[in-house]
Amino acid sequence: MSTSEISATLRSALEPLRTRKRFLMLVANGAGSRQLWWRGGKTTTTPPAWQDHNHPLHDLFHLERLGDDERQQLYEQSQWEKNPSFPWNAFAKSLVMEIALPLAVMTMFRLYSPSEPRPDSADRELLKLACWGDEDSWLALIDLGNQCAWGTAPMCRLLAMQDAIAAIAAPIRMLAEPYSRNSSRLPKHRCVSYMDYAYRNYRETDQFKGRWDKKVTLEPLLKKALEDDAVYQAEIATSLSRHSRADVFASALIDHLCPQLVCDWLQKYSEAELGFSRQDVAKLLLLRVQDLQPIIQILTVLESQRPGFARTVVTEDGCNLLWLTTPTAAHRYKRRTRESHSMPINVMAVTKAPEPNLLPLFKFLVSELGVCPFLRNKRGFCFADYDLVARAIGRRPAMVGLNNDVPGFRDRQFWGIDRFENDESLHFDTKRPIHP
Repeated sequence: MSTSEISATLRSALEPLRTRKRFLMLVANGAGSRQLWWRGGKTTTTPPAWQDHNHPLHDLFHLERLGDDERQQLYEQSQWEKNPSFPWNAFAKSLVMEIALPLAVMTMFRLYSPSEPRPDSADRELLKLACWGDEDSWLALIDLGNQCAWGTAPMCRLLAMQDAIAAIAAPIRMLAEPYSRNSSRLPKHRCVSYMDYAYRNYRETDQFKGRWDKKVTLEPLLKKALEDDAVYQAEIATSLSRHSRADVFASALIDHLCPQLVCDWLQKYSEAELGFSRQDVAKLLLLRVQDLQPIIQILTVLESQRPGFARTVVTEDGCNLLWLTTPTAAHRYKRRTRESHSMPINVMAVTKAPEPNLLPLFKFLVSELGVCPFLRNKRGFCFADYDLVARAIGRRPAMVGLNNDVPGFRDRQFWGIDRFENDESLHFDTKRPIHP
């Protein structure tokens, strides 16, 4: 949001905020000095943005608007909390409101504590995320803030109540979502579960859990065939087994992951015979598999049977396959084996394990299969929104599985989206939710 882009309507809505003390306190909290704690009990106090010309938020203040006395008062006061001498009038007068508003909104979500060290780029990333909304979004935010006198708790809950057709930008609503599930108090710092967006589909949870928990002990000959992923031997052993083909297929997909056998049977047998719909196979595959090659192999077969198939696979809340690819989605599901206790499906997502690099898989889904990062689910969120939030709060590797140097999904050339340019389902401005 730059000054040249602001209309008279938005400007008139922004100006009264200079007189709202709670709004000003949010801005001061985001741009103020921080006392950082280091190992060994050492502390460092950083200067506030209005004092430090190298601060990433220094351009939030136009100090030339102030008189000499006002400027001197502001320069002399680095602490605003519990400081009766803090010059709030000079502070408010110097603010660039098109930066102050998104900063106040970001401060509400407690994404970073005042004592937490963070790179200078974090402040700009948060503002970049906040500024994604259009003018209607910001007018709606101002209206909500005024309704609750810019109190943090009621404001966040009002934002969490906004639905998919609300004017407020999707990334802002996404940041507020955890507050809708904690009505008694604000979520604690770093305990807000943004990762819940990765996959939260209770019907499918029960369905897959039933598969994993089912007690199926295969005959030694059949078990050996699955361990070797031997198609011919598996066919013979299945014909001699007391178990149904559906039970054997479930074991081949979940317990052993036999890409050769799964691909062969997907082409030979019906969904009724296999006990899985094609959509469920694709969903479970992404939640279950660590390695790229089996995913490519099996999804390629499914795509060849019905071109465009991968783009139609959605969960009950309208999320496509990209959401299921994330480390946090796989970490939600546990598989049970006869040899060991419960363990995460995607062992790369285990705490203390290296953060996965899922770039090749995302490139395959987006560039080769045309799975859309801009397709909105029933909550009005698209995967590109989720990626924006993850990057802004410094959690992209853990939440998405991509490094920070990988371009965002709006880089259409990098992700090969232009080859699907004529497909309306891939347009960024698609706002209607999709329904499975």
